[in-house]
Amino acid sequence: MKGELQNTLTQKLNNSLVAEIPRLTRREIGVPAVPGKALEEIGVPSSQLK
Repeated sequence: MKGELQNTLTQKLNNSLVAEIPRLTRREIGVPAVPGKALEEIGVPSSQLK
């Protein structure tokens, strides 16, 4: 089992190293007008929780 997991992880790592770099996703950002307000939120977007 341990050898199988290591082989799978090694294969995935090797595949990622030869894959093309994906295009970046354009993001709209802005700074809040309210002083002291949080600048970012960390977590999974709710659209991906379904």
